[in-house]
Amino acid sequence: MRESDAASPVEPALRAGLALYVDGQFHAAHEPWEAVWLDATGETERLLHGLIQLTAALHHTTEQNWAGARGLAETAPEYLAGLDRPHGVELDPAREFCRRLAADPVVAERAPPPPVAHHGRRVGFDSLGEPGLRRAVTAVAAETGDDTDVLESAVEFADGTGPFRPLIVDFLGRAADRRVIYQRLSEHVDRRRHEAADVRGLFETDD
Repeated sequence: MRESDAASPVEPALRAGLALYVDGQFHAAHEPWEAVWLDATGETERLLHGLIQLTAALHHTTEQNWAGARGLAETAPEYLAGLDRPHGVELDPAREFCRRLAADPVVAERAPPPPVAHHGRRVGFDSLGEPGLRRAVTAVAAETGDDTDVLESAVEFADGTGPFRPLIVDFLGRAADRRVIYQRLSEHVDRRRHEAADVRGLFETDD
C-alpha cells in the first residue's frame, strides 16, 4: 500500500524514514523525520523526536560509540512514552528495544532492531508513493553526494510503466550497486529531458 499523494506532509516523511530505518540506513532515516519535526507539535513532535533519537542511537552503535548510544537509548523512550499508535506507528517494539539498548548497547551487534510497523505493515521502498520517494532519495543523496536534481526528476518521471520506479527502489535499497544504478537513472533522465525538449521544439516558431 502506497501513501496517498494527498496525505499530510508528515505521512510521506514518516514512511520514508521508516523504510530507511527498516533497511538499516539509520543516519539517512533521520533526514525525512527532521524535515517535518521542526514544525511539528504535540504527539507528532514527540513521535518524530523519539524516532530520531532511536536512529541516532543505532547509528552510534555502528561506530561503536557505546556511551552515545546508551544515552540516546535512555532518552528516546521518554518522548515515546504514553503514545498510542500515533499516525498508525506501532511503538511497543521500539520502546522495548530502547530499554535493551540502554542496558547493553552491544545488543545492536547481536540482533537487528525490530521493524517499526505503520498501520500494521512493514514499510518498504516499493510501498512509497511519489512524496515518500522524493523524501527518501533526498536523504540518501545527502549521504552519497549524488545530484538531487537528477534523482528528483527520476521520481517525477516514475509515474508510468517505464524504468524509473524500479531503478529508484533499487537505488534506495541496493547500496552495493548504487553507483551503477545512479548512472542508469541519470542516463534515463537525460533521455527523457531530451525527448521533452524535442517535443517542445515541434511547436516553436521562428520569429
